[in-house]
Amino acid sequence: MRVIEFMETLDKNILGEFVFDKETAENILEKLKSAESYHDEVLHSSDSAVCFSLCDEITGNFAEILQLKQETKLPENRIFKQAECVIYSLQNVAEDFSKYSSLEKALYRLEFETFPIIEETTATFYYFNFAALDKGSEEEFWNPETGKAKDLYFNRYIADSIKTGEYKYELSVLIIAYNKCDMTKGCVESLLKWMPEDLNYELILCNHGSTDGVKSYFESVRPTKQLDIKINSCSLLQCYLRLVEGKYYLQVSNDVVFTPNAVENMLRACKDDPKIGYLVPSTPNVSGYQETNIGEYTTIEELNVLAEKNNVYDPRRHEERVSLCNPLALYPTNIYFAPDLLIGGRYYRLDEHKYAFPDDLTSTLIRRKGYKAVLQKDAYCHHFGSVTLGDEVTDADKDKSFQKYTLCSKKFKEYYGINPWSIGKAAAPPFFEAMEHVIKLAGIDGHIEILGINCGLGSDPLKIKTLYKEIKGNTDVHITNYTQFPWLLTDLETVSDKAVYAEDLMTLLKAEKPESYNYVVLEIPANLEYHTKEFIDRCTELVVYGGVFSIWCIEDYDINAENVMNYIEYPFHSMVKK
Repeated sequence: MRVIEFMETLDKNILGEFVFDKETAENILEKLKSAESYHDEVLHSSDSAVCFSLCDEITGNFAEILQLKQETKLPENRIFKQAECVIYSLQNVAEDFSKYSSLEKALYRLEFETFPIIEETTATFYYFNFAALDKGSEEEFWNPETGKAKDLYFNRYIADSIKTGEYKYELSVLIIAYNKCDMTKGCVESLLKWMPEDLNYELILCNHGSTDGVKSYFESVRPTKQLDIKINSCSLLQCYLRLVEGKYYLQVSNDVVFTPNAVENMLRACKDDPKIGYLVPSTPNVSGYQETNIGEYTTIEELNVLAEKNNVYDPRRHEERVSLCNPLALYPTNIYFAPDLLIGGRYYRLDEHKYAFPDDLTSTLIRRKGYKAVLQKDAYCHHFGSVTLGDEVTDADKDKSFQKYTLCSKKFKEYYGINPWSIGKAAAPPFFEAMEHVIKLAGIDGHIEILGINCGLGSDPLKIKTLYKEIKGNTDVHITNYTQFPWLLTDLETVSDKAVYAEDLMTLLKAEKPESYNYVVLEIPANLEYHTKEFIDRCTELVVYGGVFSIWCIEDYDINAENVMNYIEYPFHSMVKK
């Protein structure tokens, strides 16, 4: 193998700008495509000499790319780190062959490590240097019928399975690790301990640039597939998506501990409800109020005892959400890898860094395709929180994190029409605790009508609906949402039975019949002058006797006017109409 000398001089810490001049970009793309073109010929080799001769050709392509580092004005560009990762993988293939004299092992690693890295390198390079340069090129790139995205962000195994309906595995489990070897062992060992018996699954272990023994530990586990990426943070993380062959895909951070029945319950939930596109079990140490109180524990043994009591399958505890944070998540692969979604590839639209709202993006795309994002409370697992990326985030990163989040939130709104920090992303404890109390003590049985007024993305009305299912087993609940913000309508429609945009809400409310709703939820963004006594009186008229009128005051709403103060207690008030 060649170009070892180039590898020693590469900067391993800084990720440079993305875009080369046109001539250089076309030159690099030609070399990447040349390397990709060897895929079928290499993997169908029956002669080791032929195989490694072709691998040398691939190495040569990336050696030539690395030579450009000395000539280009962008010496810190990610392509050079990615090239180093390709060469490192090829070296590992050669070393494995020398050690085991097995062409079969060599081809397996080439198929499930080297070529996925090459393909991901090509995809990201093409996106930033050709597709993302202007709006027209970007729109064409993501066109599900004619765009290049469907070919670049492509899982050939799932594509074939979608056509045939046959999958090699029932479940693909992916655990990603960047150092933290002891914690990684706890994650893997808990998974293997509590994996359902007789389940046909593959275990994919991704070592993303670890330096503390993770690689050798993964090798000792002997997973179905192991992906070793030499350098962390060089925009190759999504290449693992090219390895998945299961009907369902479980992605896991290495700071998660599995518990009894968790995986079994998650799989069962997705099988029982084909509308679930994104499922996350309840865990602690995560945003979005996703933890279930199973009791206090300080040891793994105590955790397992409490979790086993909690993890009794109960569809009533499967809570639909607007957005989910995913230290681990389960996806049906026919949804996640659908050509018109390509979720993994779209992460790059926002930013290559770690502040790009991938959880919100996944939730948004899944919902907009007509599927549900579900928090599963009967599959509790432990999550330590912020461990996987803890060492990667430096003090400088922390100082700049708010600016990075702000920038990415603007990109998110530009591409997808909403701010990921929008009101109504997740129901907060003051609201759902009050609603839970009301429903338990005096909740109305039978058909339930809920009206949300300016409830952002709609989490609060949705929370009432899910509480009725969980507490009373009542799914006969209808949600109507009215909004003055047209950009929220698309997402409100995904969690509503009826969603309406109206600039003049008062006219809309006057057209409603009195006592039409069991719940009216009014959320008040800053500086909206229509919240007068007349408006609030009209809201109360729409509530049936025994129903609830709830008001959220959000941001710095001016509540100095007496006619409003008579009705609102900041920041939250809920009234039962008598």
